[in-house]
Amino acid sequence: MIERFNFYDVYGYLLPGLAVLGLAWLPFGVISHSWPQNELLSAVVVLAFGYVLGHLLQNVATNAVPSTFRDNQRRQRRPSDLLLDKADTYFTDGIKQQIREKARAQFSVDLSVGADGDEQLSRSRNHVFLMARQMLIREQLVAYAEQFEGLYAMMRGLAIACLLGACYLFCWALAIFKYRCGWWLAALLLAMSLMLLGITGMLRNRRSLEDPKRYTIDKITLAGAAVAAGSAAYLLGFHRITDTSYSKVFSLLGVICLLLILRFYLAYRAFAFEFARVIWRHFAAQQPSTQT
Repeated sequence: MIERFNFYDVYGYLLPGLAVLGLAWLPFGVISHSWPQNELLSAVVVLAFGYVLGHLLQNVATNAVPSTFRDNQRRQRRPSDLLLDKADTYFTDGIKQQIREKARAQFSVDLSVGADGDEQLSRSRNHVFLMARQMLIREQLVAYAEQFEGLYAMMRGLAIACLLGACYLFCWALAIFKYRCGWWLAALLLAMSLMLLGITGMLRNRRSLEDPKRYTIDKITLAGAAVAAGSAAYLLGFHRITDTSYSKVFSLLGVICLLLILRFYLAYRAFAFEFARVIWRHFAAQQPSTQT
């Protein structure tokens, strides 16, 4: 994707990873009324761990929240495909025809722009979009578009981070209820969810990147991670939450996380479509002299 550390690594990996670490630390900071130590070594460790965690997060989020959206017939399709439909009015008919002619000249593929894509046409449009993007990368005309790719990856990662954070914070709030059976239930759920994460990790490594079953596996992985975060939070807060005021604060923070999920998802959708628009615009505007 991007071969050196740059804005995509920061947007797509580092910031979502740091968001998860920040939400994980937040209850301890609220209870202790203290901030993390501002030491260089600890900061480097946090940044490194956040970057690795961001990779893991995006690895699952890419399939658990794929870059597809419903069309008028409730079918899941990619923005690059939807933009060429008759129903989509972002591009004029003239620009759509220019994209069609460029695709036919460059790749000998008819995109049938202005028609609603069926499964076969959607696959053709997706392949042409990826080939057009690779061609623009080769000619160094895609840097602006990749900023939007980094932004939609960041928004998707932050949405997943807030989802895990909401489960985590709500279960910290539930720790005000001191039931021994609740403690054992949380311990059991934590053990089972960790086992599930281990199993899904092995299963997904045996599947190719294009295997449809990988989408299901990653959704189960995300659900297991949410259960693990929630059960761990209850166990951590069982002996720490002794005041209902803390429980109310964590409940409020959990609600804020839920609102942020919606906000980040809407931004993710907007940036995903803008990324596809920029690629198609660059492809349509490409000068004939640069074509091979």
